[in-house]
Formats: sequence, structure tokens, C-alpha cells
Amino acid sequence: FMKLHERGIRKRIYNRNLPPKYEDVDKSTPSVEIIYVAPLLAVFVSGMATSLLILILELILWHKIQKHC
Repeated sequence: FMKLHERGIRKRIYNRNLPPKYEDVDKSTPSVEIIYVAPLLAVFVSGMATSLLILILELILWHKIQKHC
């Protein structure tokens, strides 16, 4: 994700040095959107994964406690 972010920053810097007619071509690609969405998606996915792991661990522990009693 950091590589994507760096690439986006480089593209923006590169676009500033280009004449205006080239900038419009790059704006049609959703590269900037990906840069903003990718970190949010990563956070969301990692959050879901951790919550699922905690849920599974709780279920396993609960079953172990039930068996002992």
C-alpha cells in the first residue's frame, strides 16, 4: 500500500511539471481514488480479521470451560 501511495505522490509531482493537456489524461484513471481507498480497506480488513479471531478464541475457551464443569 505504501508503494501505491508513493507512486501516486510521484505521479502528482510529475503531473505538475507536465503541460496541462497531459494532466487531463491522467485524471481519467482512478489512481488517486485507489490511494485513498487502499489504506481504509486495509484497516477495515485487519479489523474484521482480528474481531473474527477474538470471536473464535472466545468460542473455543467457552467450550473448554463448559466441558470442565
